[in-house]
Amino acid sequence: MTFNTTAENNGVSIASSSQITFAHAGTYNVQFSAQLTQTDNSNDQVQIWLRKNGSDLTETNTTVTMDKQNSDKVASWNFVLTVAANDYLQLMWEADSTSVTLLAQSAGSTYPATPSVILTVQQVMYTQLGPQGSQGLQGTQGNQGFQGSTGAQGSTGAQGSTGAQGSTGAQGTQGSQGSTGAAAGFWPPSVQGWSAWVFDPISYISTSGITKGNTTFVGIYSPTAITANSISFWVGTAAASPSGCYVGLYNAAGTLLASSADFSSTLGTNTGLITVSLSSPYSMAANTVYYIALLIGNSTTTAPTLIITGGATGTAFRNVGATAPSTNSLSGGSRAMALGSGLTALQSPVSGTPSVGGQQTYWFGIK
Repeated sequence: MTFNTTAENNGVSIASSSQITFAHAGTYNVQFSAQLTQTDNSNDQVQIWLRKNGSDLTETNTTVTMDKQNSDKVASWNFVLTVAANDYLQLMWEADSTSVTLLAQSAGSTYPATPSVILTVQQVMYTQLGPQGSQGLQGTQGNQGFQGSTGAQGSTGAQGSTGAQGSTGAQGTQGSQGSTGAAAGFWPPSVQGWSAWVFDPISYISTSGITKGNTTFVGIYSPTAITANSISFWVGTAAASPSGCYVGLYNAAGTLLASSADFSSTLGTNTGLITVSLSSPYSMAANTVYYIALLIGNSTTTAPTLIITGGATGTAFRNVGATAPSTNSLSGGSRAMALGSGLTALQSPVSGTPSVGGQQTYWFGIK
């Protein structure tokens, strides 16, 4: 059965014309009256039952027998049942003849219109709580009673004996040793704004040419963790038409850690301090030996001369205690080495056996 008009509602509504929908869980009384009529001359039968959430409810059907042609009957009874929130019911009917219909009648001159179906739904057992009523007025406060007298203070108890001292806990592990500070008389690079340098500039002896086309390696020690952003050196005699010039930073295994772009235009025909930026900064570990590499490309017309210390004749003393480097490596502890010929770019990693004899210790600084 369908319902086309809602007179009033609160918590119960009609959806899709036939679904009696409950907003709140509870127990409800569902009442209806349906006006039936027929046009044939048989004792037609009408079935009326309840359907919940799309499924018929068992034992809810009632049969109404019509009284032949042009007779009207009113089917009216109620159901009491419990639903959950958002459940819906449908009032279902069917007749064994199409001559039976639900009859709606227009208003007369002295009475209102007669609907075919009248539905009344009321909650008879509430599970939701209504709003809380307002709080009543607070009563007047009673008189305060008399305070009793303070009792006498009890005597102080004797102090207990001191407990025995616990055993001493185990000593914790010793922390790692910090980096070694500058030795007495040592002039640290940081005083002059450098992070590290190959030797103190005061140890400068002379300048010496550098062989183009091979890579010169000079050892540098990092006493603390520093970040290498650039490498600098000092030119005594300018280069002529430099080409394919690079600086780089290697570890003792011969791995290229950081390098510059071609700085031939920066070198040009300049003398004095030349500073070359690395393509990306490199974090150097504390207490670690690295090697600065300088390559003046093989296509350069004339290589520059650079500041040195020690001289070529001091090779044996300069590398005292060191071992000869291995093939494809810079390990062994040598202070100055050279590798390759006819090179136009830094090797990555090094390839070949570095030579030690007669190599100069050029000055380099890192910032």
